[in-house]
Amino acid sequence: MRRTAACHLATSRIPPMTIPPFSPADLKAGPRLALLGEPDPDTLAQCLVAMANTDGGRIVLGVDSDQAIHPGVDPAWADQCLRVAQTQTSPHIQVSWQEEEAPSGTLIILQVSPTDQLHSLLDGRVLVRAGSVNRIVLGPELYSMLRNQTIAGEDALAGSASAADLDFDQLEAFRRQWRRTSLAPRDETLNRFLGALGVQDPQQVPTMAGLLLFGNNPQFHIPQARITFVNFKAMPGQEENRDGHRYARREEITGTAPQQIVRAWEIVRNEMDMHSVVTGLEREDRTEYPLSVVREVLVNAVAHRDYSLTGRAIEIRMYDGYLEVSSPGSLPAHITVDNMLDEHFSRNPNLVTGLYHLGLVEELGLGIDLIYNVLAQHGHLPPEFDANAHRVRVRLRKSKNPPRSPSHWEHSMNQRQMEALRYVADEGAITNRELRALCPGVSAETLRLDLNDLVERGILLRIGAKRGTRYLLKQSSLGK
Repeated sequence: MRRTAACHLATSRIPPMTIPPFSPADLKAGPRLALLGEPDPDTLAQCLVAMANTDGGRIVLGVDSDQAIHPGVDPAWADQCLRVAQTQTSPHIQVSWQEEEAPSGTLIILQVSPTDQLHSLLDGRVLVRAGSVNRIVLGPELYSMLRNQTIAGEDALAGSASAADLDFDQLEAFRRQWRRTSLAPRDETLNRFLGALGVQDPQQVPTMAGLLLFGNNPQFHIPQARITFVNFKAMPGQEENRDGHRYARREEITGTAPQQIVRAWEIVRNEMDMHSVVTGLEREDRTEYPLSVVREVLVNAVAHRDYSLTGRAIEIRMYDGYLEVSSPGSLPAHITVDNMLDEHFSRNPNLVTGLYHLGLVEELGLGIDLIYNVLAQHGHLPPEFDANAHRVRVRLRKSKNPPRSPSHWEHSMNQRQMEALRYVADEGAITNRELRALCPGVSAETLRLDLNDLVERGILLRIGAKRGTRYLLKQSSLGK
């Protein structure tokens, strides 16, 4: 007997399968059919992602892949398993549900349709269906899949704009600078150059990236491309404003993306408290937050926000204890808060390339590393990243790393690891070379494994690569 049901919002009715009568022996796992005898949420989530990223297909719960007779599956458990699995995928995957009575028990048939989105697990892994298995996609293949998605962001044409909306004096200056710093052909026409840069299409209609980089008035066509700055710091004699909030300063920042970054950085710098530190005969003025970190956070917000979301601006909020920057849109593609130090992908690659050649991006792909590294060097707590489907937020704490007692480390770490953590607690970070100096006579490989163990246990964060690798305390890891 066949029953089709909509168990919850994630499911819908599908046409009956053409397998009468239903028998597990009739099934063979393949690219569009997965067999799960005893489903668990993790394996089911992997199947959902792999099929959604390939050609879709069906997942049968209650039949083993070796076609052995299985006593079926409890529909209530299958429903719960599916609910959990769907929470482990991003973006959400729509699934259709069908029950089939077989001699061995109830079988559940889930249908997954292919989509034009790229789906991943919450840890950032992207999978596709390869034969009867789910395969993780890496390297150039992953990048190709990401770039082939339907794009409604920086590549979208601004239909209300024309070539007259671009500042060609800025464009010519940019092209001269590009030629000095790249291998671009000298005889390339301006229009071909702008097309290759993603500034306009062959009919000379500007793209969103073109207006953001070189527009005369970007906000006329992209009103959401703006920054709102509010300083909520307590000020003597401060009174409530007309909207009922207390703030010392509010600014709306517009212009091109480079102009917004420079203006926002100037405002934040001027609003920060400053103090002097004297070392020997040298005097150094220091701000609440390292200026290079603030600049990098602002660049990331402008470069990586989702410009297809209307009605929402980047927000900079300054409080007594922290600085907070919120950017509209979720993290792009397979990037998560947990893997952003190791994985790199840009939602707006043309905009990022333009900012790089304008000197606002120091080195492609290393912005997050710089933020962690400089904060550690200045004794600050690591940045706090938080992301959901609507916004990405980073918070910089004014407070410094508090001193910590090492007593609770000793039950689970060797002496070398305790030495490393004491050093990080005092200095903010440690390198392989610095650990070798602390532990003479110990092989470099042993010390590398010690540090890797602390990273895998979530105690240290690894940033940089090869000789530039540094290890930082992961936020609150030693306070647990």
